[in-house]
Amino acid sequence: MKLPRPTIVEWCVCLFIGAAFLGLLLPAIRAARETSSHGNPIPTLPPKEDRRLIHESGVSVISPPDWWEPTWYGERAGIRLQISGGGGRYPSSIIVERLLEPPDLTGYPLQWKYGEDTFPARQTKLGEGEWFAEDRLFEFSAVVRVGITNYWIAYRSHAAIDELPAMVNSYLQTVRLPERHAGEAANHPMQPSGEIGRLEVEDQPSPPADR
Repeated sequence: MKLPRPTIVEWCVCLFIGAAFLGLLLPAIRAARETSSHGNPIPTLPPKEDRRLIHESGVSVISPPDWWEPTWYGERAGIRLQISGGGGRYPSSIIVERLLEPPDLTGYPLQWKYGEDTFPARQTKLGEGEWFAEDRLFEFSAVVRVGITNYWIAYRSHAAIDELPAMVNSYLQTVRLPERHAGEAANHPMQPSGEIGRLEVEDQPSPPADR
């Protein structure tokens, strides 16, 4: 007894189901591959001192495992460090920026404990209920004042989180600022060289010699 041959319509239905299944599976595979290559957007391992990145300015931070090399943005008296990691179109990032002007702290209602002191902080979620899930942005930021210098310390992520993860906070606690931790940076076995990561300098006629 011969079985009936599938019709063209049945073949088209099977192809459509297969294509839809692959369409759902490929993004997950791609995200897993990117995460394995560039670390986890929310670090899962505690900070290790041998992963500390130090700039010649004295700014330093411990990088989570497998995150990309940092980028240093210099602008006259200001400096900005950004390290990123995790899969997806928008990787998570930790940012340390020296502010050139006094910040407006009216939008910083929280208090963030940094070392033994507390500083103004805030948590924001952009695009909630309006954008695609992968475009929504969580940001935690704090303003740390040392003497007359203000620093902006932040964590940004498109991960589905509502508050700063404890492991991320442990990495933010490793931020060292020149005026606050001068002795620690000077005595660190990896001396500040300014050659770690990429250096982007704005308003300069030519790139620095140590780029």
